[in-house]
Amino acid sequence: MRAVFTRAPIALPLAGSNVDPAAHPFPHRSLGAAVNRYGVVVLRNGTAGKVHISLRGECPESALGLAADVVDRFEGEGLRRAGIDLTISAPGEYGPSVTSAIAVALVGAVSAYLELGMSRDEIAREAEQIHAQSLGRTGGWEHCSARGNIQLLCDEGSETAAEYVNAMPELLDTLNRRLLLFSSGDRLPSVPITGWDKPGRVRVLHNLRAVAEEMRIALEEGSLDLFGKLLDLGWSHERSLPDRAPFGRVEAGYCAALDAGAAGGRALSPNLLLLYGSRIAQETIEHTMAALGWQKVPFQFDTNGVQSSDGSEMPPSPATDDSVERDVRTWSPRSRNVV
Repeated sequence: MRAVFTRAPIALPLAGSNVDPAAHPFPHRSLGAAVNRYGVVVLRNGTAGKVHISLRGECPESALGLAADVVDRFEGEGLRRAGIDLTISAPGEYGPSVTSAIAVALVGAVSAYLELGMSRDEIAREAEQIHAQSLGRTGGWEHCSARGNIQLLCDEGSETAAEYVNAMPELLDTLNRRLLLFSSGDRLPSVPITGWDKPGRVRVLHNLRAVAEEMRIALEEGSLDLFGKLLDLGWSHERSLPDRAPFGRVEAGYCAALDAGAAGGRALSPNLLLLYGSRIAQETIEHTMAALGWQKVPFQFDTNGVQSSDGSEMPPSPATDDSVERDVRTWSPRSRNVV
């Protein structure tokens, strides 16, 4: 049986104006880093005329719709006629960039399976369009997932343009060691924000955009201390957005980490906290967070972006370890429903 294994790294949002999902009309600038947590897709030959979609682990239910829309987009290539089985897995707590990584992995898997030869940029653009049609605005995180490394994402109206941050490899290694990621272990849904044009929102979004651009300059000029301050400044601006729902436990963990010596930090989701701390302060920060029930999540920057291979060649990613299949669906393109 032929199988294609594809994985796309999840992006950690570092700064920027697209952190506000209700700010669609605003011209975004954001900075994101691809890390070694993955949206994973295994695509196999299946039963002729059928598309089977399986979700594993904590993969969000919205991946079903994404997969259906990707199959629909490439239906002209005969996917349903030939029959395929799709298995999708991803960690669940990394916020909105998870579904962007899944979209990239899905498009990359289909491209490899059909031998279309799509470039990483082509995969990113296709995945962004499908994600926007299926689930709404994406923030452009597909470009981080497809290209890897740290990217500056620039809103160009109908799509996102991405630029690599030209930082020295040694500096990025140091940055990777100074960034600490903690999970509360809770499974709390994000609360969407509505009404982007409420008083004060546009001003805050301008501030967030400026922080992303300054953070890029700080990285390219080698100023990690400034990076830490900007990480904190960006989160401060984000928390001041009108109607921002409080993250509760994240706020308590964030304040405790600052007291323990962290130079900055930001919430990535209601249960995930990214902190920046010097080598000297890290041990104290880790002890403080552990005492509050937060678990450290080791990670590395991903420099490869989306990757596909024969299903027998690539080892399982961290996202698939100990995963259990929990749902199997069959999708009919005629009804546009997953049943």
